[in-house]
Amino acid sequence: MGKGDLNMREDVEQITSAVRVELDRALAEREATRAPLDERVAAFRASRLAAERARAHRVWAAAGAALAVAAGALFFLRGPRSPERTVLSFTVGDGAGELGAPIAPSTSAVPLRFSDGSEIDLHAASTIRVASTTTSGAEVVLERGTIRTHVVPRAGNRWTIAAGPYRVQVKGTRFDTEWDPTTQRLRVTMQEGRVLVTGGCLDGARELGAGDVSEVSCPVAAATPVEAPSPDANGDRASASPPSAAAATASIAAHGSHSAERPAAVAPPSPERRAAPASAEDVIASGTAEETMGLAETSRHAGRFDTAERAYRAVRARFSGSAHAATATFLLARMLADDRRGAEAEPLFLEYTRLAPDGAFAEAAWGRLVELARARGDVALARARARFYVDSFPNGASIDVARDSLAK
Repeated sequence: MGKGDLNMREDVEQITSAVRVELDRALAEREATRAPLDERVAAFRASRLAAERARAHRVWAAAGAALAVAAGALFFLRGPRSPERTVLSFTVGDGAGELGAPIAPSTSAVPLRFSDGSEIDLHAASTIRVASTTTSGAEVVLERGTIRTHVVPRAGNRWTIAAGPYRVQVKGTRFDTEWDPTTQRLRVTMQEGRVLVTGGCLDGARELGAGDVSEVSCPVAAATPVEAPSPDANGDRASASPPSAAAATASIAAHGSHSAERPAAVAPPSPERRAAPASAEDVIASGTAEETMGLAETSRHAGRFDTAERAYRAVRARFSGSAHAATATFLLARMLADDRRGAEAEPLFLEYTRLAPDGAFAEAAWGRLVELARARGDVALARARARFYVDSFPNGASIDVARDSLAK
């Protein structure tokens, strides 16, 4: 190899070494710039994601604020919602109360407590039944005796005490009510608040306030068999007219702001009548109408229903056509109905409505007739009787039952 060839070889090696150095440097530069590029791409993606999240948060925040404003406006327009009111329930003593069931303590008073805090104290030898309850009050039927009522004042209260043909409408107050179906005497004694007494032989509504005492007595007219129109299944009552007490005379005794005459005193029994029969059998066989009715009522309150039934039937048979016989007919029918002997009670209720179409128990008798027709599924007859009841007793104790029957 000549000197020239040697020099050429050295030149090639130098050039190759220089190229290799440049390649290594280029590779190093590329590797050096790749990592920052990936980091920049990742950072860019992270910033985009953060921006999207911020925008979504602003959207949801704006929507929430709009909903809050709308809710506030709705609350302002409607006002705060009142708490829901439920139908009142009640207890009798320590047990649950039952609508329509007779409550008749024989020896001691019994309290009725309602879920709104109102109370009724039922005196011994008295009988009531709670005919219905609503969210605003109750309809209580006083059949005999004395009760003390305390109704808790609430907006929209609708409480009624029904006693024979009378109704005592209550808002919130304390008062005593006494009712004697035999003499048709109603006495209301106010402690506080106000009530409105209507019906019976009153010419118009009587408002009573704290301290007032009002006594009303309607004479019991002798009951004579009068054929009163009875609606049939087709509801025909063309000649029927609503019961009226316009012909009755009233004797009203009142204290406070009301003044009237007191009812005439009942004459004492004759010496012959003061010698009362010695046994229940003697009373049933030969006692006076008053004695036999007294035996019937005493026996019924004491739970001796067989004796009570025989006494009622004796009055009906021995004093046919009298006011006592009409009253005995209704009381016997009611006792049988309460004993689930509706088939026997129904014709007696109908007989009472014929004997005393304007009697003290006419409203109660028609109410029971509606209930009995409903109970045995006679829809047409129930509707006919209900239509008569609604027309004749628009404020009666069974008005809700009657209206429900018409709606079916």
